[in-house]
Amino acid sequence: IKGKLEIRRIKIYNKSLKSINEQINKIVKLIENKIKDPNYNFVPWTQLYYDPQFFIDKGYIDVEMINGFRTIQEVSELFNKNYNGVQRAYFKAVKGNNSAWIWCPKLKLDSKDFINNPFENTIDTNRKYIYEFRKANPKDFVKKQSNKKDEIRYVFAKCRNEANDFFYKFIGVYKLDLNKTNELKTKRAWKKIDDKIELKQFFK
Repeated sequence: IKGKLEIRRIKIYNKSLKSINEQINKIVKLIENKIKDPNYNFVPWTQLYYDPQFFIDKGYIDVEMINGFRTIQEVSELFNKNYNGVQRAYFKAVKGNNSAWIWCPKLKLDSKDFINNPFENTIDTNRKYIYEFRKANPKDFVKKQSNKKDEIRYVFAKCRNEANDFFYKFIGVYKLDLNKTNELKTKRAWKKIDDKIELKQFFK
């Protein structure tokens, strides 16, 4: 199926070794034909999740790097926090930049995404802006939060992978755009200011 994940199972219960091998050969042949088909959108399998230590050892994380983390706890390990079992999507970086927070928002990409979430956060197509919108009393929310004009956020968006599982992906460093926020009135506008985080500052 073009653009979709295909799952093929090999039947082994009550099957002979010959039958199992024949099934495997058919699937291998199917994969080979799919790869050769110019009309098929073949997406090669890649590692879906990465150990935080990989990025810690490198000393940085960049949006151009393939990255994905299973839990917010793994995200916190990048900043030397190690919040075991943490479920909060927003917490202080503490070391390094004193105004920086780690943010793991759910981003609404279509009408079915996160319907029951109290926030409806969206991102523009070029990922330059994230718009933070609280459904309940949005104007009051924006007014109360507008004093945090210098706040920086390291953003790890909650996404879905090819297998339809959720994971957290680093998409950039954002800063509150107070002028744009005042124009919108009901949403806070976060503007991307960097594609990279230097992680060494959190391990000094």
